Amino acid sequence: MLEKHIEVLAIPSEVKKTLRGWVEVSNQATGGSIPEPPKATVDKVVDFCVRDVKHDILPRFTKSPFGAEILSLHPSRLLLDAPRREALLKQLSGNGSLYRAAADFWVAAHDLAAKPHRRELASSIQAEYAPRLPSMFVPVSEIERMEIEASSSTGPAVDNFLRAQTHAISFIYQAEGYHAFLASADGQAWQKGMGIDSAVFSRDRMPPPPSNAADYGADW
Repeated sequence: MLEKHIEVLAIPSEVKKTLRGWVEVSNQATGGSIPEPPKATVDKVVDFCVRDVKHDILPRFTKSPFGAEILSLHPSRLLLDAPRREALLKQLSGNGSLYRAAADFWVAAHDLAAKPHRRELASSIQAEYAPRLPSMFVPVSEIERMEIEASSSTGPAVDNFLRAQTHAISFIYQAEGYHAFLASADGQAWQKGMGIDSAVFSRDRMPPPPSNAADYGADW
């Protein structure tokens, strides 16, 4: 992978030189004697790539019609839209209902901030959903934070539930039911109400390949 992308990466020449040297030695190595990659150099490459994504690719993406549409179709908008929520939840109820559980958890945690008796509610939410959160790719550290906050004498810190919510909503993005809802008559009507005539964000209508293969974000 490094050999393929070294030349197109926007990184200093001395960093490229170090990487080229490691790739050449690795290509010549035999008998499983490939040297360890230069970690400090690889870390620098990661830093440069993150910088480019943050200051160039991501801003262009968010200003593009594709980026704007993804924000409009974010599952959290659906889950807060009561008339459409039930239609989405119905689509998410298959596959052992784990996606449905993720949606139910997200709604319960979202509503927590506006409810009285937050401590009792937080304990109930934590007890009901915590066993299934690892399957939604919620890190153990976030689940432990929820448990601590749910039992706190001062009441829960909603931010600690928000961290788990972020993972849960990302998990819903993967659901066939979410995409099925977007393709359904109810989903199409919801999109039209937001001014979206034909969703770009679908598995059938992804953007075409970029005109400039060396800059995959050129057409955003």
